[in-house]
Amino acid sequence: MMKKMHHASLILFFATTTVHAQFGGLFGGKKNSAGTDNDAYLAKGIQLVQGYAKIQAAVLEVGAAQALAEKDIAKAEVYTARANALKQDPSSENFEKAAQSIKEITEKQKNEEKRSVEYSEKGKEALQATAPKSVLTLAASIGLGIEAVAWLKEYPDQLKAAGFLDKAKLIKSAKIPLTVAKQLPESLVTILKTLNAIFAYSKKQGVDLEAADKELNKIENNILELNAKLD
Repeated sequence: MMKKMHHASLILFFATTTVHAQFGGLFGGKKNSAGTDNDAYLAKGIQLVQGYAKIQAAVLEVGAAQALAEKDIAKAEVYTARANALKQDPSSENFEKAAQSIKEITEKQKNEEKRSVEYSEKGKEALQATAPKSVLTLAASIGLGIEAVAWLKEYPDQLKAAGFLDKAKLIKSAKIPLTVAKQLPESLVTILKTLNAIFAYSKKQGVDLEAADKELNKIENNILELNAKLD
């Protein structure tokens, strides 16, 4: 009886091994044509999400400083809260809220001639403290644009390489990274323009942003060249 059971176990083992060798992709663990497995691919996607969250938060923080300078305390608090929430938890909901506020900040810069608010001293200090940090964050994240495009192009291949059991997991886990990868390259250019507009108006208000301005000028051509490559 023991011999029969042992024999049956061996048959089951070899059968399972053969099935896995022939149909391994069905059950997952298969690498794509670039040699990247799903886990490594998703790890890259998470890095994109985290990097984009830092960029968006940096813009919100500058927007909050500008709102504070214009004595709009309520807006400053909202922007600051959304920046903090995004850095702590880069979820779809927090990205969506951040996008709403950033759109508001961007649109506000287009109506400079309609604004005649004199900046508060507290707000000027906030801008002087926040602006350089935001520029450094942007400078450190320029390469994310190219990485986002490469990650996005690899997605169809990843789906093909994912096994039957891993495909659903990949689709679910890649939802936020996919959104970020699609938005990131164009967003870098929009952010650059927004920061330029904020700095230009702030300087008219007597805010000393020389250090931040120099750094922004250094990365401006890099971002524009990057966008041209991605077109």
